[in-house]
Amino acid sequence: MNDYSASGSRLKLGFISLVDCAPLVIAKECGFYKKFDIDVELSREVGWNTLLEKVISGRLDASHALASMPLTASLGLGGSAEPCATSLVLNLQGNSLVISKALYQAGVRTNIDLKQYILSAKKVLTFGVVYQYSSHHYLLREWFKQAGINPDRDVRIVVLPPVQMSVFLKSGNLDGYCVGEPWGTDAIFAGLGYCVKVGPELAKGHPEKVLIFRNAFLNSNHNQIVRLTAALLEACVFCDKQENRLEVVNILSRPEYLSISREHLANSLIGPFSRGMKEQGPEGIHIFNRFDANAPTFEKSEWISKSLLALHPGLSFKREMVHECYRLDIFEEASRLALTDMAVASA
Repeated sequence: MNDYSASGSRLKLGFISLVDCAPLVIAKECGFYKKFDIDVELSREVGWNTLLEKVISGRLDASHALASMPLTASLGLGGSAEPCATSLVLNLQGNSLVISKALYQAGVRTNIDLKQYILSAKKVLTFGVVYQYSSHHYLLREWFKQAGINPDRDVRIVVLPPVQMSVFLKSGNLDGYCVGEPWGTDAIFAGLGYCVKVGPELAKGHPEKVLIFRNAFLNSNHNQIVRLTAALLEACVFCDKQENRLEVVNILSRPEYLSISREHLANSLIGPFSRGMKEQGPEGIHIFNRFDANAPTFEKSEWISKSLLALHPGLSFKREMVHECYRLDIFEEASRLALTDMAVASA
């Protein structure tokens, strides 16, 4: 029988200022780390490249991460290879695809409209994504391709931190971008842009963020990772309940977390989602627990690996590596621990 008692060491967890960091924050503010005897320090990071480098170097023990990162880190894409894994999918979907006010005023509402605009304007437009190997990059490229827009010739795609997207849109250096919330809403509420697509309209139910850690850390801290996963799983359950969303909004708005207005956060967390220009989209674009969101299943890892291969057709890796990166076995161990803990608490 496993002993899940605390080791006494503090875990340093990284996060980016995005709505989907909510489980890491809520686990602290609502006492889930404490419940599972985990001592956690949260560290807000600026961008995904810096965050991943800190995970690989060991300056972060684990982190909020893009769903592709366990695999890309293990492959050494964009840097030195370091075997990494995840035991938990933090959320599904949650992105927004925003175009500039100028494109909206030119009549662009769809990718077909954009294709016609590119042909008539005869100029190369610039779009932003948050990471070279992210779902945002893949989803944006697929949106282009569906309309016959060549993402390597007809447009320019650049990488920027999420918090800087609306700044570059305002300056005219971007014509649009795909980003995690609330940084699409940031442009929408400022009157700078219009949301043509939200996550469920781009790829319904796709894995978006995960918990990442190095295999070397897992090997020497297995029980801590299991307890951390159990704590975050309970936080995911909390975040997904509609009756808790206002509390999540209030907590995330604090200066030490996202430091953005509650109105901005409520747009995607509570809804209905304002697309901008007085138009509304669907409610509930963030899924933290429903629909088997949290298990790093074969289906989810398959979506991630296929999207990565679509971004880089010449890439090759073995199926065994994908299984080593998306650890359903640790998730199941943590799930049993969380259920046992809940049963004891209710006894």
